[in-house]
Amino acid sequence: MRPLQALGLSAMAEVAYLALVEQGPQTLAELADRAPLVGSPLESLQHAVTELSDIGLVSRTDDRLTTQPPRAMLEAVAERRAREARIAYESATVLSRFWFDHTSGSSYVEE
Repeated sequence: MRPLQALGLSAMAEVAYLALVEQGPQTLAELADRAPLVGSPLESLQHAVTELSDIGLVSRTDDRLTTQPPRAMLEAVAERRAREARIAYESATVLSRFWFDHTSGSSYVEE
């Protein structure tokens, strides 16, 4: 299983995070020179680091990238997605009632 890709992050973001965990804090240039990222376009790597920063898995201090413990950050992602799922279900109920009340609805069976 690719745990970060399963959350919607890019393969490059996952590789970058794992490399930073294994090798410790680094600059973007240093990270780009590490296996398995050697030869990766710097722009793609910067985008990957931004993905990681956006969910709190990587922080930047004085141009050094440092990983953050994943549990708290990913639990926050899970909580946000669970909240979004609840809102989607509630919205489906409200909109289904509205749709049914304002259309013939009799020829449509919703499960």
